[in-house]
Parts: sequence; structure tokens; C-alpha cells
Amino acid sequence: MDLGQKSVWGLVPPLMTCPICLEYFKDPVSLDCDHNFCRACITQCWGPWGTHLPP
Repeated sequence: MDLGQKSVWGLVPPLMTCPICLEYFKDPVSLDCDHNFCRACITQCWGPWGTHLPP
């Protein structure tokens, strides 16, 4: 494997992981802003009406 291939594979995990739980996507959803999350993670962070809840 050459250096170019190593750098490409280094990008794969961030593209396939949820920024909330930092795990590979489980039941992924994409928001209108093109951000991706696990359905359970974004549901937990947002209220039942789709509004962001404070930490």
C-alpha cells in the first residue's frame, strides 16, 4: 500500500462515524444541512418536536 492509499483510508472512519457517539452509524439519518447522525443519537439530542435540547 502506498502513502496515497493510507491517507485515503485515514479519512474513512470520520466519514462513517456519528459526531455524537463517535461510533459507526447505526440507522443513519441525514439532516437538511447535510450532517449525518445515528437516528438514536439525534433523537436523544433533539426533543420530540425536533428542537435541540440543552446539554
